Amino acid sequence: MPAAVPVPVMQPKSVGVAFVLTFFFGVFGLFYSSVAGAITLLAIAIGGGLLGGVIIGLISLATMGLGSVLLLLVPVFGVAIWIASIIWGCVAASNHNERVRAQYAAFQAAYGRPVHPAR
Repeated sequence: MPAAVPVPVMQPKSVGVAFVLTFFFGVFGLFYSSVAGAITLLAIAIGGGLLGGVIIGLISLATMGLGSVLLLLVPVFGVAIWIASIIWGCVAASNHNERVRAQYAAFQAAYGRPVHPAR
């Protein structure tokens, strides 16, 4: 029986680790499973925070301070970003693992024998 062909492949990512990191670190934990997703969600969070601050400030000026009650909605935006980062992180790790399995299957089909990651 011929030896297994060493193939450079991506390493799988743990969905559990992705969940724990995003649960405790929010958007920053998303860097484990999706750098592009983390940057995107971080930009949305910062942009939304700035835009919300400007809007609440203008409403507060127009209503002589009464619009500052809208600041109570800020935690809702933060919780929404946090939940989105948890979901995005878990889905990104799962999708990454699907790509790894597909890569293993493609190499197995191409070589007709088991493949092992190169070390």
